[in-house]
Amino acid sequence: MQFYDRGEGEMDLVKGVVAGIAGGLLASFLMEQFQAAWGATAEAIRPAPKKAGRRADPTTVKAANLIAAKISGHKVPADYKPAAGAVVHYGMGPASAAVYGALSEVTPFVTVGDGAGFGA
Repeated sequence: MQFYDRGEGEMDLVKGVVAGIAGGLLASFLMEQFQAAWGATAEAIRPAPKKAGRRADPTTVKAANLIAAKISGHKVPADYKPAAGAVVHYGMGPASAAVYGALSEVTPFVTVGDGAGFGA
């Protein structure tokens, strides 16, 4: 297998993975902050109607429930749902970005657009 020589020296998978993890953590944090601001703004502009019943769990909590059920046979207890959702959120961002970082060292084609495709 041949690797594309970018003329920038040797490829460094560790550098790519570490940079991906750092970028993924930062992106996960910024995404969380943006969503909180967006939600507050949307609620201020148009308050959500009061609905009877329980609110649906966020997608991250649903994913944590699936993982917990596969591993232990039990869903995440209600008291731990916010923490479990955060673990999924802050686990998925850096993990996927680490893969992107490694791939960017091996196959520079994935960096077309300076990562805009991955970020989107």
